[in-house]
Amino acid sequence: MLFTASKLTVPLLKRFLFLSPVCFMLFFTLTSTHGQMRTVTKDRHQQLVEFMMGNTPVLSKANPDSSEVLEQTYPKVARKFFLLFPDAASPSWIKETGFLYVSFVNNGNKATASFNPKGSMNYCISYIQEENFPADLLQKVKGSYPADEIFSIKEITTEEITMHEIVLLNSQHYTVISLTPNGIAEIRKIKRS
Repeated sequence: MLFTASKLTVPLLKRFLFLSPVCFMLFFTLTSTHGQMRTVTKDRHQQLVEFMMGNTPVLSKANPDSSEVLEQTYPKVARKFFLLFPDAASPSWIKETGFLYVSFVNNGNKATASFNPKGSMNYCISYIQEENFPADLLQKVKGSYPADEIFSIKEITTEEITMHEIVLLNSQHYTVISLTPNGIAEIRKIKRS
């Protein structure tokens, strides 16, 4: 007997493949505090050695001198980050598995971005408040879902495209939609209990 993908399995598989790096990033962000606390007590030379090996904070509040490490070791990443996010506040850098990850606040919104060592941004995920969401996009959503209110907005940006994943809420269910330049697509509905 051959197994074939059902209409439901294919979108779920695509969703899983898309969310796998996001889940890794969230797990890594939550578990990275321990590594930051360990490196605070080490001397600058030891920090540079560990940074070059990976899995070490690049920039943290506890060690402001480490911003020099980022600019000296990865000047293309530093330039690209400040070019893309000139209003970024409180950046916290971590190097893991050959990539640089940064958590920061951009225009009042929490964000996380990933860069390769050559300075290209892999992605940026921002959690947008409704009042900071562009009015034209908000009208598209409210026009398509007039009975629902916005529960959360996540902006996913690469160097090629920006899309939004929006969770809507009404009395019966949550609706997850994707807003891309091609339009709005409903991803799934979750019944409220």
